[in-house]
Amino acid sequence: MRDLLLIAEVGVNHDGDLRKAIAMTHRAAEAGFDAVKFQYWNIDELLAPTAPAAPYQGEGDQHALLADLRLDTAALATLEREAHGEGLRFIVTPDGERACRELLSLHLDALKIGSGDADNGLLLDRAVRSGLPIIASTGMMTEPELASLVNRLAPAREVTLLHCVSTYPTALAENGLNRMREIAELSGRPVGLSDHSIGIVAAAAAVGMGAVAVEKHVTWSMRARGPDHAMSLPLDEAAEWVRTLRELHLGLSAAGRSQGERDNRAVVRKGLYLQRAVAAGSEIAAADLVPLRPLLDGIPAGELGAVAGHAAVHSLKAGQLLRWSDLQG
Repeated sequence: MRDLLLIAEVGVNHDGDLRKAIAMTHRAAEAGFDAVKFQYWNIDELLAPTAPAAPYQGEGDQHALLADLRLDTAALATLEREAHGEGLRFIVTPDGERACRELLSLHLDALKIGSGDADNGLLLDRAVRSGLPIIASTGMMTEPELASLVNRLAPAREVTLLHCVSTYPTALAENGLNRMREIAELSGRPVGLSDHSIGIVAAAAAVGMGAVAVEKHVTWSMRARGPDHAMSLPLDEAAEWVRTLRELHLGLSAAGRSQGERDNRAVVRKGLYLQRAVAAGSEIAAADLVPLRPLLDGIPAGELGAVAGHAAVHSLKAGQLLRWSDLQG
């Protein structure tokens, strides 16, 4: 089974403060995430002059909002060093083709294409030419748009597609996780989840359905002001979130019985016990046997039919647990 990639999406929850972004990077590492992700944009490449804020972003226009939240490439270079120093993969979402070009001066482990740019051919082509692994979200996409995205990314050496519902937060009833299977069938690429819901339920269900990656917004406080804090995973709770998903993923790939199950089998399953004494050389009949706990190292109850008719090698006592070594050929 493929490893599970857990991505801490800091996004803009650093509030434009590099020191806070560094602290969140370290906390993501402490929680056990595999990667940390940030966003990078040039406002003139991202927004039309009159662009309003999206409903989840609050009042005002996006220009003022995003101006306060932007980190430049120098700040991202610092975060890259911090992330790599912690053993984290460093991923950035460029919100435009020029932004993507500017990011290539860094040592990125992957580029993330957000749902808002999943049909942006200029950006997609630049990302493919970078040679970097690409992770792309598929929120808001129509079927033709998804097919076009898959085709556009076809030359890339490594692509992971994330099912995504672009509402913030996403209600559990609206997660549509079966879409993951549809994306996998259409693309032939590994599929995961960009999770905008509250809590762990959607992410756990996605892992159970075979997600190879889960991206989750993280925050220092859900009560903080900003567009994404309220639907993000508090870093105080992140270690438990990560641990649970890792254990679930491991459980999906566990082969055979666990040691605990083998230990329990010996006392919970039933063995065959003799209801009467049997002399050496005498035949044991089915009526002489009763299934009882514990099995221990005896003959399992399910073998009663195979035991009946065999002769005893030596004298056996009533109430004795029957073992294969007690029977003649």
